[in-house]
Amino acid sequence: MLEWVFRLAGQRPTASKIRASSSGPRRRACSTLAQALARAGGLLENQADARGVYIFRFEPKDALEWPRQPVAMTKDGRVPVVYRLDMKNPTSLFVAQDFPMSNKDLMYVSNAPATQIQKFLNLLFTGLYPVLSAKQTFGF
Repeated sequence: MLEWVFRLAGQRPTASKIRASSSGPRRRACSTLAQALARAGGLLENQADARGVYIFRFEPKDALEWPRQPVAMTKDGRVPVVYRLDMKNPTSLFVAQDFPMSNKDLMYVSNAPATQIQKFLNLLFTGLYPVLSAKQTFGF
């Protein structure tokens, strides 16, 4: 039995590390992207941007057809690759069911556009609330 670990970052409801194990003929990857998202609890509807699901991984140089020589390579000949899926596109849901997660993959889900505004307003009201409360209490 082999064990894989992949990390999650960004807007998702659970912990940042998921462990999965596999045995038998499918020892290459622990699960698919769809299974990894499900195991992580899915995307946070109000905070995650479903158009921005990214998988960061190192691939062997010959795994993809490059239009030109890759810019960066590790000492062992692997190339950093970023895959992006738009989970609002129905085609991406089919791709996610067949996209294998590999050991040490990093899945990142970007923030929804409104999240940055919400963070700013929370920060603003956190500072203003005590002032407004004191004004109302003491009549400043």
